[in-house]
Amino acid sequence: MTAFTEAWQALEQHRLDTQHIHLRDRFAAEPDRFGNMHETLDGLLFDYSKNRLGEDTLQLLCRLAEASPLAGQMHAMQNGEKINLSEHRAVLHTALRLPPDAAPVYVDGENILPKIHRELDRALAFAESLNNGSHRGITDKPITDFVHIGIGGSDLGPRMCVEALKAYRQNIRVHFVSNSDDADISRTLAHLKPETTVFSIASKSFRTPETLLNAYAARAWYRDAGLPESGIYRHFCAISSDVAAARNFGIAPDNVFAMFDWVGGRYSVWSTIGLPVMVAVGADRFRELLAGAHAMDTHFFQTPYRRNIPVLMALISIWYNNFQHADGQTAVPYSHNLRHLPSWLNQLDMESLGKNRTADGHPVPTPQAASSSAKKASTASMPISNSSTKAHGSSPATSSSP
Repeated sequence: MTAFTEAWQALEQHRLDTQHIHLRDRFAAEPDRFGNMHETLDGLLFDYSKNRLGEDTLQLLCRLAEASPLAGQMHAMQNGEKINLSEHRAVLHTALRLPPDAAPVYVDGENILPKIHRELDRALAFAESLNNGSHRGITDKPITDFVHIGIGGSDLGPRMCVEALKAYRQNIRVHFVSNSDDADISRTLAHLKPETTVFSIASKSFRTPETLLNAYAARAWYRDAGLPESGIYRHFCAISSDVAAARNFGIAPDNVFAMFDWVGGRYSVWSTIGLPVMVAVGADRFRELLAGAHAMDTHFFQTPYRRNIPVLMALISIWYNNFQHADGQTAVPYSHNLRHLPSWLNQLDMESLGKNRTADGHPVPTPQAASSSAKKASTASMPISNSSTKAHGSSPATSSSP
């Protein structure tokens, strides 16, 4: 019997042995329960004391993690190995958050950090040119509105961040269009002026049907206003890997910001896909966003499992989903500015964990993700458990009934 199977069976027995214990009894018997079952990181509070488990449960769950391939996968991820087996790609959204002086990260023998920071600097400079008025429209008027056209991960992450960081908004109004129903773009453009609006088209291949449908509608809106074709380059930019396709659309190569194939769309807000966030809050705040994500990455890669916030979130989720048979989770943002967070988390969790096959193609024998319309995931790409999380008094709280 493998160590993993033994750890799994120990948890099954533990669930039978402890299923009669009520949460109120645990708090009564453990006066320092909160002290033992919370973690903090840079102002973030992760409180997992209000879950149906004890220290013995956590030790068994950590045993399960130690017997799993987790440590090896974490190492492989950091080193640019192609752990995305279905697409044979590296998984390096964490590299997007590294400072420029970090140790090299190699993909196919190339250190990718210089490329990451070159594209980041270019995108931040473009965002700054909009906010300071140096980039002007074809009629020489300053830009007042920025419309981001994308879908899925190219839309949900940036949309959530722009709204969440509203308190730091700069000069430009930022809008999002993602629905292929033309009512979406029509409503967005109804109160905007073509001569003072810039569009960003977010599509890695520059072939995403829904995104291109809205992109062509935006270009038609610009032309219908009687503005010259020669001015399109002042009013459109792209986030794509296909510079030629963007150029054929009318976008100047200098206004095409690269995407990387080793970043999944749902994790791309820290890349140039975050351009609308850069426009909304400015370079300094966006770099703070990257630094915060990097702090969580460092914690994730360096902290023992028993105190590792993303790992604990994942393990508690496994405890509920696979042993307690509680397969529903809910994300409840108590801040109005975080109202888009559940939609983004839903995509993060379900696209990462909503699988019915193992990496080698065999059927998965146990549930892999809880079913919910509002899912949870951490900055370090691990599933979040039923627990409470607060940061600076206005972050989401995620919970389940005890």
